Amino acid sequence: MKLRENFPSASVAHEKPIPRIEHTADVLATFESPEFPYGNGIAVEFRPTNDDKQVDAISSEVLWAGYTVYWAYQKDFDGHDMTFSEDQLWTPWPHAIPITEDVDGYSEVVHQLLKPDSPDAVEISIPFPDEYLRAHALEVVPPLRGHYDSGMSPEGWQKISSISLHGESPERAWVNVIQAPSDHIFRVLEERFGQE
Repeated sequence: MKLRENFPSASVAHEKPIPRIEHTADVLATFESPEFPYGNGIAVEFRPTNDDKQVDAISSEVLWAGYTVYWAYQKDFDGHDMTFSEDQLWTPWPHAIPITEDVDGYSEVVHQLLKPDSPDAVEISIPFPDEYLRAHALEVVPPLRGHYDSGMSPEGWQKISSISLHGESPERAWVNVIQAPSDHIFRVLEERFGQE
């Protein structure tokens, strides 16, 4: 009853000979075609504690025939009910090996060999071009400072126009329009305090 409950597609019989070997299972559940991980079916062998059945010899034969072996003990029964525990199953080779197209089921070592982890991220410093730094730091160090009179810096910055914003006070301010070596145009506000 327990085998029929857990494996409804199997045919279950008592005292059934196992094909290919000279052994009769106490109960044999047979599948129409092999099923992972049980193989051709499940042979249940009852083993009272004082029984002298040769567990290893019978198990080897049943497994060789491609059937899973389930050893049932007196403690597995409660009246007419039987406890069916997966950890008491001995599955046959090669049906115990999962069929997979990937590396699922293999050890971590195999995973690492077949699919190594991507390398750690590499961090490198990439300096910005001087021209970029000059263009974005005009408020701090105007690129024409010290070269306004000539109108051209050694790096290629060129003054296009200069507009005075100061009046009678000692504070002085200019808006300078300059052209970068890349031909971009910038407006730079320059302030000075006190008399020239």
